[in-house]
Amino acid sequence: MSSDRPSNPGVSLPASKELSAVLGRIFDQLSLSAWMPGIVLTGGAAFMVALSQSNPDGDFPSIASAVSQLATPSVGGALVLAFAVVFSTVMTQAFEFEMIKLLEGYWTDRWWARQLRRRRVTSLKVEGAEVRKLAKRLERRTRKSSFGKLAGGDKALKRRLKGRVRLRAGANEAPPDPEADYLLMHWRTAAEPAALRRLESVEREARNFPAAHRTMATRLGNTLRAREDRMKLADGGDLEGFILRNYERIPERLTVQVSDFRTRLNMYCTLVLAWILLTMAGIAATLTYSGLFHVTTIVTVAVCLLLARMSYAAATSSAKGYGAALLAADEHVARVIAKTESKPMESSGVAGRAPDE
Repeated sequence: MSSDRPSNPGVSLPASKELSAVLGRIFDQLSLSAWMPGIVLTGGAAFMVALSQSNPDGDFPSIASAVSQLATPSVGGALVLAFAVVFSTVMTQAFEFEMIKLLEGYWTDRWWARQLRRRRVTSLKVEGAEVRKLAKRLERRTRKSSFGKLAGGDKALKRRLKGRVRLRAGANEAPPDPEADYLLMHWRTAAEPAALRRLESVEREARNFPAAHRTMATRLGNTLRAREDRMKLADGGDLEGFILRNYERIPERLTVQVSDFRTRLNMYCTLVLAWILLTMAGIAATLTYSGLFHVTTIVTVAVCLLLARMSYAAATSSAKGYGAALLAADEHVARVIAKTESKPMESSGVAGRAPDE
């Protein structure tokens, strides 16, 4: 009796299905964070090529002509661009980790890098110290301005509040004063809104700097390190494998948050590299023209540098979210471990049993 099944179970798939399987495996290996830099790099490179050929008889390139060329691509040109996007995505994904490390401040040990790193670390360490001093000064000023409202017109209580603060700042132990202590714990509720908003803004800025001896050479590096140093790592391991070691302990919503912020961090850091490369390409695209520093060149380079700066700012913002998600995951793991260690051994039947006589 005949059967619809092939006689040879190992028969090869049709060529179209084999190609689809191969393409599917290739795309599965490409992360979401690499696609956007790959598209930006390919599209920007195509624009720079069109810009260099936009006005062969003129003295300066024409942006309108370059855009017009890109708006009417041929079938062959579209296929080349599609291949270029995939190739650029593969290449940018390969340098994602290295780009993050570079923007964090992990530079080579060559002489020029050591000099630049030393200057940047010194400058950012001083800036961090100044921000922390400003935060303390604003806190004292804002807290002092709230005493009148806290005391409710009671001058004696207001003097007690001021004296309480002076005693706490000194070396002597302050005598018990429950009422003053309670009011001082809630002084922010009586502070002026504008002054309190400024204080909170400066305090947030201060949290972006680690301890002085842990200062990095870049703002991105300091933002990540300041949050990493606040992690307790209750499982006793290192930071690098924290998520892998505690994957079963962390709720899914937190792992999704960590993954999402990490993806954005990778993408924006790689976009910085893409825009820097396009900046250099913008200069090279106008070398064939006599007016090298024409307004077209200046605008193109300025826009690329601005987008590189915006990508770096976005990477720093993503680092804040990534660090916050890691801190939340670390706190959850610490609670799980503490709960596990403090749980009585009820299953063994030992708890609550009187010793045998």
